Amino acid sequence: MTASDRLLRAGVVLAIAGTAVQTALHLVNLFALDDRYYHLDVSAERTAFTWASTVATFAAACAALLLAAHPETPRRGLMLLFGALLAWLSLDDFVEVHERLGDWVGDTLGLPEAIGPRIWVLAYLPVLAVTSLLLLWSALNAPPRPRRYQLAGIGLLVGAVATEALGALTKLLEEHGVETPHRLRAALEEGLELSGWIVVAAALTAALYSEPVSDTGRSRDR
Repeated sequence: MTASDRLLRAGVVLAIAGTAVQTALHLVNLFALDDRYYHLDVSAERTAFTWASTVATFAAACAALLLAAHPETPRRGLMLLFGALLAWLSLDDFVEVHERLGDWVGDTLGLPEAIGPRIWVLAYLPVLAVTSLLLLWSALNAPPRPRRYQLAGIGLLVGAVATEALGALTKLLEEHGVETPHRLRAALEEGLELSGWIVVAAALTAALYSEPVSDTGRSRDR
């Protein structure tokens, strides 16, 4: 087994274990502890859960920046931009820039609570769009095995975004006294996001130890 293979497998194991522990603690707090502990809520800010997501995103940023420094990486400038954007997303996740932006726009426009905090999706769309395109580009230019894992990670992140969109509906239910769907949706969203970034970080790192992709898009690393 190559170093690249070991990194990919370790990433999958870490993603599964991290998501399982995170989700289990959230559900125990929700159903067994009556939601008493703020720091066991996956949707709460500045907790161990947000730290884990931030670290996973930053790990992906570091791997992308290392790839940008590698002389055999195609279009290193784009990879450098990709790494910088991932680093920004990691910082944003920690200091909550996008959520503060959503709250400000929602308050300014007088939007309902179910919609206002999520308006950041539209305001932040250009950054997210460029990052998403570069994420897909980096996957398509990766060696075959890391490429498959990175595409799987992208799928998990897409699932997290789709689950976030459901938040408008579950928030409305919560406002009418039905809280459980919103809390379960949060657990699913955060789990998909955490596992997605861990797998992406592992795939980008594994690409450093794989055969470089040639101009024909082929590699000996199968």
